[in-house]
Amino acid sequence: MLALVQPNKYRLEMELFHDLFDFQTVGIPFEDSETGRTMFAFNDVEAAVKARKIKLIPCNDKLISKDLDDVTKRLKKCSKKFVKERVQAVYLGTCALSPKQKYQALEPLIAADIPVFTQCGAGDVRAGALISFNNQSAEEGVVVANIFSKIARGFPMNKLSQRFDAPVKLVINLRTAASIGWNPSVETLLLVDEFY
Repeated sequence: MLALVQPNKYRLEMELFHDLFDFQTVGIPFEDSETGRTMFAFNDVEAAVKARKIKLIPCNDKLISKDLDDVTKRLKKCSKKFVKERVQAVYLGTCALSPKQKYQALEPLIAADIPVFTQCGAGDVRAGALISFNNQSAEEGVVVANIFSKIARGFPMNKLSQRFDAPVKLVINLRTAASIGWNPSVETLLLVDEFY
């Protein structure tokens, strides 16, 4: 089994998000359990937030469940909490919901002009989140193909690096950007791989 590793991926996401919006408070919905902290990369994100002296406003709820309608309701409850507590940005790690469910959950944040960065890629951005890294990287496919090529030629598997430093490619929802009054700089636009 081959799995590529991207060290500090979530920390980099939070740092880039902060570079773009310079927020002082950030809301993070997550489930405070061993599984939840891992799935939502909470410890990595928390470390990035502390290093930048940003105030973290967590919303701990049951967000890991097969009942996605319930997860949608709970995530929407977190969104309302963040609006009420006047967070300046939200970093989202809940990926299992459909685009319709994700939009329902994020609606209070969008209506309140709060930028949302999602770990989950283009599907969430289509659903209304403002920004994400593009998780569908052609470069990753090339790296995997090269690794398999080396294996086929007899290169020892235990000598292969599984490190993958993905290029920064962003996905942005232009409707959400216009709604919250964000006009990305030219430098930011040069990093954008997809627009919705």
